[in-house]
Amino acid sequence: MQVINGGNNKNNKVKITRSKAIEIYQTIQTIRYEKANPKFPYALSKNKGKLQPIINEIREKGRPPIENDDYKKFDDERLELCKEMSEKDKDGNPVVDKGEYKVKDIEDFNKKIEALKKKHKSAIEKEDDRKKEYDKFIEEEIEVEFHKINLDLCPENLSVDQMDKISIFIQE
Repeated sequence: MQVINGGNNKNNKVKITRSKAIEIYQTIQTIRYEKANPKFPYALSKNKGKLQPIINEIREKGRPPIENDDYKKFDDERLELCKEMSEKDKDGNPVVDKGEYKVKDIEDFNKKIEALKKKHKSAIEKEDDRKKEYDKFIEEEIEVEFHKINLDLCPENLSVDQMDKISIFIQE
């Protein structure tokens, strides 16, 4: 984090990554402040509003493009293969353990997955490139002008983790 213009004014621009912006935004949403000075929820609301366009941009950039239907076909075929080759429960449904299908014959499954990956190689590469681009995007620094608030106006029930995340707009 880098402060762009210092001083004792209420607003300071800082450089943060988009991933840090997500953390701050999510933390703001978790803070409960029923007995706080009204200036504290006001500052949270202002800062949430300043982060909202950034969050919207991140969400939009993170969505897989519609034109990559080939990757969706790969993923659909992969899921169908997982269901087909998984163990079944007494009702004939695939057995899932910790979010993963329990596959009966892992060697045969791996061979079929590799064949599927070869069939959809171009789509997978395109999706991998999109994910790399997104990862780079999410770690780029941006400038945000936060509404500052004095530490003595913060409620006492803030956790250390919450305070750590919002300390960017807390001033002593």
